[in-house]
Amino acid sequence: MKLKLEIITQEEQLYSDIVDQVIIPTAQGEITVLPGHISLFTKLDVGEVSFTQKDKVEGFVVSGGFLDIASGQVVTIMADSAI
Repeated sequence: MKLKLEIITQEEQLYSDIVDQVIIPTAQGEITVLPGHISLFTKLDVGEVSFTQKDKVEGFVVSGGFLDIASGQVVTIMADSAI
């Protein structure tokens, strides 16, 4: 089982692909999302969103926004801005 990760800003969809795991900075602290994670909607903090795909780690820096985890399989990051 894998996760579908989508990273969206107000200007564009930066990323959309299947990943193994995601590490995300939230207002309550950093969380690691694996397949089967409980549904969650929370506020993002400033920091790096990193994700693993086929043993390769990549990432974006976000400056706030929101995180939505649906059905333990879809992770949507709606960032204020990201690079």
